[in-house]
Order: sequence, then structure tokens, then C-alpha cells
Amino acid sequence: MLWQSLFAILGLTAAVLLSGHRPLSLQGAARRTFLLAAAGVNLWSAAGLYLSAVSPPRSALFLLLVNSLLMMAATDLREKRIYDIHFYPTLFFGAAGAFFPLNAAFGKYLLFLLAAGILFLAARRNAGFGKGDAGMIACLALYFPLSGWMEVLLIALLSSILFGLAGMVGKKSNLKTELPFMPFLLLGVLLEISF
Repeated sequence: MLWQSLFAILGLTAAVLLSGHRPLSLQGAARRTFLLAAAGVNLWSAAGLYLSAVSPPRSALFLLLVNSLLMMAATDLREKRIYDIHFYPTLFFGAAGAFFPLNAAFGKYLLFLLAAGILFLAARRNAGFGKGDAGMIACLALYFPLSGWMEVLLIALLSSILFGLAGMVGKKSNLKTELPFMPFLLLGVLLEISF
């Protein structure tokens, strides 16, 4: 638990520092809400990684992924945009971490390249599905095996559909309302590393 706690504290510190600077400048109630969410997400992740007995290097990678997704979810909610400063470290460390264990690296890279190609083509054709969403979905293939990656996507898609349906029933949205997808991806990753 010591490793996971230290990584969670480091992740929370990064979230605090980045929330006060561009591209995620928050003040007042928005900053407090974000920091409470960051603390909850980091504690949840640390507990889930501890219970699943993930090694310290993998714990660090997963907590980096969770904090990057948290930043992307916040900017996606506020600005409907994904910034490269949040995406590139996730991609770099995912690519480096895909070599551990060594026997899984080729499959992860193959899945990443396949997913990146298909999702890039989908993002070019559909204005509602952005290239940031496509890139992050492909990047998750570097962190999870195929079954875990598919579970993350299934959770994200189902939760976004349920959220959209709830908004339509409550007359707060319609079929043309855009939903930011990063918060649902974050939920999928949290549930995947916790159970």
C-alpha cells in the first residue's frame, strides 16, 4: 500500500499544480470541485491497484494514466477540447510501459496501431467524435490487454449512452447534444483497474 499511496500523492500533487495553469486554469468553486474529484480519483485508483496487487512500476503507469485522463476530462467538460500536453506523456509512458512484461509488447503495439488507424478514420468522418477521443482510446491499448481494453470501451460507451438517455428523459438534451467522452473513459479505466 505504501507504493500506491506515494504514487497517489504524487498524482494528486500533479493535478493540483496543473489545475492552476493553462490549459486548465481553474479558480474558486471550479478549482475546489476539481481538487476534490482529483483526490477521490487518486484514492480510488490507489485502493484498486493495491487490492489487485499491481507491481510498483505498473501502479505508477496506471496512476499517470488516471491523472492524465482526469486532466483531459476536465478540459473536455470545460472547453470541449483535448490538449497535447495531457495526451503526449500518456502516449510516451504507455509505449515505454508496454515492454513490461516483454512478451506482451508486440500484441499491445499491434492493437494500438490497428485501433489508432480505425479510430483516426472514424474521427475524420464524424464531427462529434474527435481526434483527441480517438487518440486516447487507441492509447489505452498500450496500458491494457485486449480484454481489458474492450471492457474499458464497453463501460465508457454504455455509461455515455445511459447518461445521454437520462438527459433526454429529463428533457435536458436531445439527439444532437454533444457529450464529452473523456469523463466516461476515465470511469471505464477506474472500474477496470479496481475490479
